[in-house]
Amino acid sequence: MSKEFERKVEKEWDKLMWNCEYKKGEKLIKKALKIEPNNPKFWYFLGHIYDHMPGKENERKAIECYKKVKSLAPDWVNWRMGMARVYWRKGSLRALRYYREILKSKSSPVEKSLAMIGMGIAYYQAKKFPQAEKWFLKALKFLPKLKSKHPEIDKFGIFSNLMVLYKNWGKEKEARKYAKKALSLFRFLPSKHRNSKSGKKCLKIMKEIAGYKK
Repeated sequence: MSKEFERKVEKEWDKLMWNCEYKKGEKLIKKALKIEPNNPKFWYFLGHIYDHMPGKENERKAIECYKKVKSLAPDWVNWRMGMARVYWRKGSLRALRYYREILKSKSSPVEKSLAMIGMGIAYYQAKKFPQAEKWFLKALKFLPKLKSKHPEIDKFGIFSNLMVLYKNWGKEKEARKYAKKALSLFRFLPSKHRNSKSGKKCLKIMKEIAGYKK
């Protein structure tokens, strides 16, 4: 099939993920895999769906999907990103191994940036807040090297993570600071993301932490 088919599937998958419609996403990707059974991107999408769904069985399915991605595209960093996400979701620092492998490899600046943020999330999920802060700030400092076309969106992601970190660390002043920073950049997200279920939930949380009235 053409790259156009892949782009069409990815666009629909992205929309479903932002609206937390995982069952619909599963149906979409399984249908796509019947057409292209060896497409590593589709296997990654399916793994992403499963690791966002609760339960040990979905965790097992996610791992199997990422192993399939590895077998099809061993040099693609996304299988490591996926495996790491499976582990940090349950608070396991085993996730760090995969991010470190990305940071040590000849990965792109964007991939290294995502790995740094991932390190922060993994430490946060394990309630090791000082280490999480270190990696989020390191990722923030690294941003200029990306030479991104959308630096506001990149900053928004890190500000949001710092907001949540400080809130759960009990550092209210810092949490409000980064909530306001994130809010100032929210408008730069694509409208389909801002208006999605996840986008609206994120906006509500940012306003609450920033101390803005409804």
